[in-house]
Amino acid sequence: MRLMVLAATAAVLVSGGTALADTAAGSGGDTVVQLRGPTPDEIYKAFPAKARYERMGGTAAMQCRIDAKGLLQECAVVSETPQGWGFGDATLRLARRFQISPTTRNGGSVAGMVLTVPITFRTENFRTER
Repeated sequence: MRLMVLAATAAVLVSGGTALADTAAGSGGDTVVQLRGPTPDEIYKAFPAKARYERMGGTAAMQCRIDAKGLLQECAVVSETPQGWGFGDATLRLARRFQISPTTRNGGSVAGMVLTVPITFRTENFRTER
């Protein structure tokens, strides 16, 4: 089993983008390529309601298997900070928004690779909701 880490920051930015890395480090210098990630609106909608109301940011990481089409499958939360605020569940809801190229930069198949995706939820650019 090949394990890779995709560095991702899910942040709602004033510019309307997300700060997502496009590659993941893997063994032997092989990298996966991210084709798609969640939009700022999708991240905002996934942000845990209580945390959004309290303007509490957080992080979570999920580990997923990549299928032959480059979609994330069988995802599970592997870390969440702070616990109990729903960031792990929010991260899992965003899994379907990611797509990875079916081949690595070196031309190998990504099917069956295990990918860790850390996501940071930030509140500094939220509009006021209270």
